[in-house]
Amino acid sequence: MRQAGVLAAAGRMAVQRGPAWLAEDHRRARLLAEGLAELPWATVDVGDTDSNIVMCHVRRELAAGVLEHLKAHGVLAAMAGPERVRFVLHRDVDDEMVQRCLDACRGVPQPSTESIQ
Repeated sequence: MRQAGVLAAAGRMAVQRGPAWLAEDHRRARLLAEGLAELPWATVDVGDTDSNIVMCHVRRELAAGVLEHLKAHGVLAAMAGPERVRFVLHRDVDDEMVQRCLDACRGVPQPSTESIQ
């Protein structure tokens, strides 16, 4: 236990500053959810976004392409089922990063709705 002070310091910081950091994570998650809800390929229940996790419903055939596009643009997200993409925010994600994520999401290519003749 010679390094108990290091562990205690981390715990103390989490108790003192953690709630404020978590509130910021939740605010940013709400901004992300609102931005995603405006996209044609995403369905998000903004009212259900009350933590630092944003769940986005996508059509099954688009899901893999969405993740590939986002990864190519520096955004990591994960599947949370065959038609759900999961975004998680944390204290190292700032407002600028949320905007960059939304910019990448706006650039997700959509399949053509025109029939091939």
